[in-house]
Amino acid sequence: MPAVLRELTRPDAQTALDELLALIKSGKRIALLCYCRDPRACHRDRIVAAVKERLRVKADDLIPTLL
Repeated sequence: MPAVLRELTRPDAQTALDELLALIKSGKRIALLCYCRDPRACHRDRIVAAVKERLRVKADDLIPTLL
């Protein structure tokens, strides 16, 4: 199992994911940010996948043009 997926199984990560799900359910718009330029090579992709397993949500990547 990749390290990122293992990290998501930790109790503290599950608590954070539950908090994220609660924010989404409340109707708030959520932005996941980090320094990775390409979201397909980033942990955000794994977090969005975990959210989509639990909720029907739409997620958009705001990808700048890669030079």
